[in-house]
Amino acid sequence: MLSWDENKVEIINKVNSLAFSDFIVAVKNKNEGESLREWLDHYIEIFGSGSVLIFDNGSDDRHTLNIISSFEGDVGLALKYSNLGYDHNVIHNTKVFGELYSSIKKKCKYFALFDADELLTVFDGKH
Repeated sequence: MLSWDENKVEIINKVNSLAFSDFIVAVKNKNEGESLREWLDHYIEIFGSGSVLIFDNGSDDRHTLNIISSFEGDVGLALKYSNLGYDHNVIHNTKVFGELYSSIKKKCKYFALFDADELLTVFDGKH
């Protein structure tokens, strides 16, 4: 998993290499293995793996790290941001992560950031 502090250029290049998508969704996670796998499966099914990003706040739970590792090659980006010394909500700060959000903005029409226990439901009008 790439670290924002150590791999900022590589992270930005990885985002810039993503295919343009109507939606990109990201999960904010720390040691939430019990819900992370369901979250990833849910959003990958809806949006495709290249439109799903993982923002991890320093998970140290082996179960969670194994899940991230198993999806890392399939998702658009797996990013660790815990080394910043801020609280877990710093990932929402577009000033701290200006380059990241600027790059994401160029790759999609809509972007949403969810916690690992938040699932968006899509209705097709038939059900």
